Amino acid sequence: MSPRAAAALLFPALACAATPGPSPDVAASRSPSRGTHAAIRSRPTPRAPDEPAASRDRETGALVGITAAHNAVRKGVGVGPLVWSSELAAHAQEWADHLAASGCNLQHRPPGGDAFGENIFWSSGGATPASVVAEWTAERSGYDHAKNRCRGVCGHYTQVVWRRSERLGCGVARCDGAELWVCNYDPPGNFVGESPY
Repeated sequence: MSPRAAAALLFPALACAATPGPSPDVAASRSPSRGTHAAIRSRPTPRAPDEPAASRDRETGALVGITAAHNAVRKGVGVGPLVWSSELAAHAQEWADHLAASGCNLQHRPPGGDAFGENIFWSSGGATPASVVAEWTAERSGYDHAKNRCRGVCGHYTQVVWRRSERLGCGVARCDGAELWVCNYDPPGNFVGESPY
């Protein structure tokens, strides 16, 4: 089934109305406002010199393939690839675990409380990295690139293809048989008046 936005906290340039009602799969996207972007910008944690990059920055478990799924869509619009970030993955996993412990409610980190872009997704179970990204990017049909406008919900898609985003980290948590997927993007996207690509 098609996803429905539970909380698309987007900006006027990409005005997207949330669609009410329950759904077995639900997605939502958020990015910080430009005003808070510079003030709360987080930087990567320095890495231990003896830790090999191959063991540090790779997807594991249910997340294997989510960077490739993002990059296939990005390549289709001529945008450079994202790289997996263990730092962002830990950040995303923390929020997914918090949501699972709080009744599995689909909500973003509070506005202004995060320096990263964020897409979230709820599934009744059995989602794959490819299916999660496909649900977010199915919104491309409502996005008019020439006018940088959205018909319906498109903020998940525009965050996936945001040309300035370089790093990706995701987490997944389970609660009552359901799954909550969270992906964070650095730098974040969806700024007023800016085209994603």
